[in-house]
Amino acid sequence: MRHRTHLEYLLYSAMFKVLPDVVSDCRRQWQEQGQTEEPDRTALVNCLLQQFGPEQFLQLCEKFPLHAPASPLFFLLYNSSTPVSLVNKISSHAPLFHQSRRLEVIEEGENYFTVEDVYFAGPPSIPADDMFVCSILKGVLSEYGCRDLTVEWESVRSRELYNILSSVNIKPLSIEMFTRWRYRWTRLERSYRIEGMDDFFLENIDGNGGGCTDSLLYNLQHLLAEDLSCRPPIKITASKLNISSRSLQRKLHAEGTSYAKVYNDMRIKAAERLLLASSMTLSEISHYAGFNDSAHLCREFNKKHHLTPGKFRRGR
Repeated sequence: MRHRTHLEYLLYSAMFKVLPDVVSDCRRQWQEQGQTEEPDRTALVNCLLQQFGPEQFLQLCEKFPLHAPASPLFFLLYNSSTPVSLVNKISSHAPLFHQSRRLEVIEEGENYFTVEDVYFAGPPSIPADDMFVCSILKGVLSEYGCRDLTVEWESVRSRELYNILSSVNIKPLSIEMFTRWRYRWTRLERSYRIEGMDDFFLENIDGNGGGCTDSLLYNLQHLLAEDLSCRPPIKITASKLNISSRSLQRKLHAEGTSYAKVYNDMRIKAAERLLLASSMTLSEISHYAGFNDSAHLCREFNKKHHLTPGKFRRGR
């Protein structure tokens, strides 16, 4: 049986409440394809896009948080200290949102941030999925308190998505490996943030709604991502995760990885993004991503990709 994320459960519930005919049509199409379970998120949003067209689809998805059932998931997000920390929560608790993608803030400033939607496993993202994520995040940020909120599509991952957006006068700047958005707002209208409430909400996201417990791997990645310039001793990292270093090693081994491999994979991913999205030199990228020097980066990069960082960058 396919695992259903908590966000997928909320989407299904909201659509069944507001657009029952669309859900019925999607079920029928799904069954005609030989599927026996309920439609997944990709099928739901694609059906929604086909029914309403891109402009209305984006508007509907933006209102999704208003129609979804009451959930600890949204309270968890709204209980954030800043808009950027809200997005970071989506990344650190990624299994609740999507099994094979995460959002990464790559630039931030006063009243704006740029976020990259990174797909790291599974089938490629379809246009409806990217549009859904963009509008859902806009709706959540609006509910959070961002006023006069706008979104700029800086890049998209496919020509198909580029053409769909162009048909409604949205012009992304480029086509690249990942979809990237810039969110801007003029002011924040916030009431208060309750310390300690995140743990309470997470405890209440259980299997009844298709949710799942936090993944140790995701929490570890989020912790290491705070500073890739050096690998902290496993004992220190384990203590921040509230487990012993031996337990951390054992749990990572059970997931088919290790502390050193998780850290190294993150360094490589950071180098990949910088090679594709910046003009930084190899030496600068090496320092930022935690390698001893550019030669060290080249060796590790070649082990994974069987080509040098320079060729990887030129083959963009």
